[in-house]
Amino acid sequence: MSRVDATQALLTHLDTAITSGLAGRKAHLETISVDAGPLVDAAAALLSRGKRLRPQFCYWGWRAIADNAVPDVLPQAEAGDSELACILRISEGLEFFHAAALVHDDIIDRSDSRRGQPSAHRRFELLYGHEDDPAGREHFGQSAAILLGDLLLTWSHELFATAMNYPFASERKLTTQHRINQMCTEVMAGQYLDVFAESAWQHRTPEAALAESLTVLRYKSAKYSVQAPLLIGASVAGATVGQVDALSRYGLALGEAFQLRDDILGVFGDPETTGKPASDDIREGKRTYLVLLTRNGLPRSMQRVLDEMMGNPALDAEQIDAVRRLASETGAVKAVEAMISERVDTARAAIAEGDFPAEAYSELDRLIAATAYRTV
Repeated sequence: MSRVDATQALLTHLDTAITSGLAGRKAHLETISVDAGPLVDAAAALLSRGKRLRPQFCYWGWRAIADNAVPDVLPQAEAGDSELACILRISEGLEFFHAAALVHDDIIDRSDSRRGQPSAHRRFELLYGHEDDPAGREHFGQSAAILLGDLLLTWSHELFATAMNYPFASERKLTTQHRINQMCTEVMAGQYLDVFAESAWQHRTPEAALAESLTVLRYKSAKYSVQAPLLIGASVAGATVGQVDALSRYGLALGEAFQLRDDILGVFGDPETTGKPASDDIREGKRTYLVLLTRNGLPRSMQRVLDEMMGNPALDAEQIDAVRRLASETGAVKAVEAMISERVDTARAAIAEGDFPAEAYSELDRLIAATAYRTV
């Protein structure tokens, strides 16, 4: 089986497992009440889409350490390969964990859409029965979405726990569980720091605000999007200290490139491709690294103009274009693109030093472009 076939088999497996798992969960919830069914419908709307990057990094992190590429590796799950069965279950759990983070993040950011569909809290608003009560409708939508996020988080931990029940070396289990726990803690801390930074950036020096935005970027997204899944997969296979070091450097650099690209897409992305309104980050007032860098490059009078536009949901196309021009003319976009390129170089150097099997190396190299230079 070629590397492309192996990745496609992984994605096909996940689609089937997630669909089947949600059907069972819906049946369970509907034994409580048919009114609970929409929770799973909203979960399915999120989980049926997406790039599945985290499962891919988990799987290829495992393959990078496991014995040299074995033909037809995925069918071994049915032949008693407990490590692979564990990886597949963890990969499924990573998708549920990611979906939980997205639901809560959209509430925090007041995002109206996700992947071309209404965000979960907006979706739930449509179920509210009192059209003449907009405040009640909004409160219901947010409350239901918070509970959905909690439910997705619960289900992710059920999947992680199931994965840990497969028989493989106990010391590897301890390391794997530690990395899962660490990932969960760091994402929550990063999300909190993101919320805190929205009010604190004005009271920091420009340099301190930029440094804090990189901390947020690293812990809210970079580590759990790339580095943590890689190391979780590698832990199942029993990675050595040297192998962990190489994958860690690759994962952190590529994870940061991933989020820096996201910052650019949040200002310049095509809504037909990204599934989100044009320049959502501007209307939501996100002080990303790109935005802070843009602000730092402006005279004080223009900083005030930018500050007034950031977070204004009523901005028109002309105002959005003005912000885009400022980001380009100050050199902020060019600087962020250079940061992405630097991190891509770091990631490539790290896996080259890792001396990984050819198939895993090739796929990890392919994932660099898919992550750092994506358009969605």
